[in-house]
Amino acid sequence: MKIIKKSENIIKKQIKWYAENSTEVSPEEKQKILEDTTKISQIENLHILFQFSQESEDLIKKHKDKYLQFLRSKKHKEYGEEEVDKILNKLEIILWIKDGSRQAEEIKKFVANRLTTLKKKTKLNQGMISTFKRKQEDFILPDTEIKRSIFVDSLHINDPEIYDIIIKQFKQIYEKWNNNQTRNILMNAIIYALGEYFGNYYGTQYTEQENRKFYINQTDEIDLAALKEKNIAVCIEKAAVTHNFLKFFGVCSYLILSTKCKIGDWEDAHAYIIFQTTKGKFIFDPTNPVLIEDREGHVKHITPAIYKISDEEYEHIIQNDEIQVVIEHHDQILDKEKYTKMEAQKRIYG
Repeated sequence: MKIIKKSENIIKKQIKWYAENSTEVSPEEKQKILEDTTKISQIENLHILFQFSQESEDLIKKHKDKYLQFLRSKKHKEYGEEEVDKILNKLEIILWIKDGSRQAEEIKKFVANRLTTLKKKTKLNQGMISTFKRKQEDFILPDTEIKRSIFVDSLHINDPEIYDIIIKQFKQIYEKWNNNQTRNILMNAIIYALGEYFGNYYGTQYTEQENRKFYINQTDEIDLAALKEKNIAVCIEKAAVTHNFLKFFGVCSYLILSTKCKIGDWEDAHAYIIFQTTKGKFIFDPTNPVLIEDREGHVKHITPAIYKISDEEYEHIIQNDEIQVVIEHHDQILDKEKYTKMEAQKRIYG
């Protein structure tokens, strides 16, 4: 196949050609196409498609439009969306592998490669994260200290098992949702991964009280695994892990530790996330998700608490000025497959 200067039409023809001939082309010809097409960074995922040639025809047909969409989108690069889609596409392609043991091996490599990349890109000696250093943009390294209070020992986000759990939850939801909506899957996978790892899926007065007791009783720096399945994780642990999950998938996010928040009747220091995409700026509160209750008030399931905010409100949070962002939060009642919003709760983020 003659390789010529690329244009969108040529790329379309190449993808179509490969989809039609992938099982017949020689290894040498495959390598020629691989080397040439990967000069277009937006279709780097062909690396993976070539590796899984027995499944490539359906995969390329399925993902062709996604690759070509990158070429037409300038905003993707501006907000880091190109990287997010590239990472999600790589994971999605791996999830299409039907052989369970091979899929598990590729997931293991995928996680290891992402963590290696993040650690290489992140500056060492990040400094302590606390309400005195309220904004954290970079991936949180395992040796970085996080303080929920100056009176207690530091926490470390140093258990690699959390990344296995986020992939497990992503896979389960991906299969349940019929292999689509990967962006929405990510946020749902995060809150369920937090629940699986820590044992509690949402915060209560009990978890806050028990969390304080836990920290008071510690006499040394705390490994994240010490909180695993204890049912006492609160905002500092959940938001920090969420921030690393988002960085793992390439999302442009900040971890915010603030003393100017009020969630319901609870007014105290709070940790939460802000992030931006081509669709706008958002607050994400992984500790306090949307609760879906039955008529008796039992929580049946949860969805992410994500609130769109203006560019000005986003900047107020970034700049740590005196203006607070007021959100109307609605839990929901599920009755006979019908969802009804409950009375609004005021949440204040600053």
